[in-house]
Amino acid sequence: MASASGKRLFCFGYGFSASALGALLERSPTSPDRGGANETHLPLSPSPLKGGGGTQAAPTESPSPPLGAERAGVRWGTLGLPGMPMREHETTGDDSIGSDRASGPAGWSLAGTCRTPDGCRALADAGVDAVPFSREAPLADAAECLKGATHILLSIPPDGEGDPALDCHGADIAAVRGVEWIGYLSTTGVYGDTGGAWVDETETPAPTGERGRRRLAAEKAWLAFGARHGLAVHVFRLAGIYGPGRNALATVRRGAAKRIDTPGHVFSRIHVHDIAQVLAASIAQPRPGAIYNVCDDEPAPAADVVAHACALLGVAPPPLTPLEDADLSPMARSFYADNRRVSNARIKSELGVALRFPDYRAGLASLLAEEGDSA
Repeated sequence: MASASGKRLFCFGYGFSASALGALLERSPTSPDRGGANETHLPLSPSPLKGGGGTQAAPTESPSPPLGAERAGVRWGTLGLPGMPMREHETTGDDSIGSDRASGPAGWSLAGTCRTPDGCRALADAGVDAVPFSREAPLADAAECLKGATHILLSIPPDGEGDPALDCHGADIAAVRGVEWIGYLSTTGVYGDTGGAWVDETETPAPTGERGRRRLAAEKAWLAFGARHGLAVHVFRLAGIYGPGRNALATVRRGAAKRIDTPGHVFSRIHVHDIAQVLAASIAQPRPGAIYNVCDDEPAPAADVVAHACALLGVAPPPLTPLEDADLSPMARSFYADNRRVSNARIKSELGVALRFPDYRAGLASLLAEEGDSA
């Protein structure tokens, strides 16, 4: 049910959805460009990102499994949705979130889907209305689950058949009264390879891989759904995400950092806190059908990010290794197939966003300072 103020956020893929949007409670994918694969579908606990997650890790860190098992430590205080007072609470656990954060910001209630019953039980214990969902096991009573939802965020990755949430529950979403905003989390991977040239939202996407093609198809399907039903659907193309516990500093400390020598090759990235403010700004001023690139100001070589992290930590950087000699998984190697510089001008001009972390240097410095404050 909606809160007293009538605001209710329902997240298909409660994991990254809620984390990025309202609670920032869940796993945060980290990928050089997300490559079209946001495998998040579990609640992001704010313990530091660990394990494998719902998109692939950026080469700035060491590529790791998809985001289904990643965790990000994020805080309410970075958000500020309309009507939400700023607060900061930490939570811990695997598929759980602390009760302070689970209740959501004042004036909002939170609900969404988890991949596993265990995850749902943990969320229920924390005060979140969570239900299991997958293509194979759709919501048993979708009308009841979605009742009162005013905002819907979607982060479940498309599969070979399409978008599971849309395919299974598009009609149920269309039947909900009072939906003010729908956000679909996609990837800058839909642009494919531009040879290092700049790309913005007016560029015709040309994904080079199957994951990107699936994401682009899902974008089009959700936008068409919004137009058909008069709903304010928005697409957010996320660059490689980093944040507390999942960043180049953590990778260097683990001894897993690599510096791949790829002259002229760059990745775009974004701090999880800045994703939150982009989504909050969009909620405050919906623009049906809008598409936004969500990235920072400075596309940069992954090797430079690692070198800077080493400098901050006072350790020697690993040597540069030619791509052809690097010990990388096929997934990690695929990230280097595309080279592009992604423009974020639209989130500034249309949404008035001023990034808290406009480049990786600002983001890493803040993360290091936060570690010191919590020590």
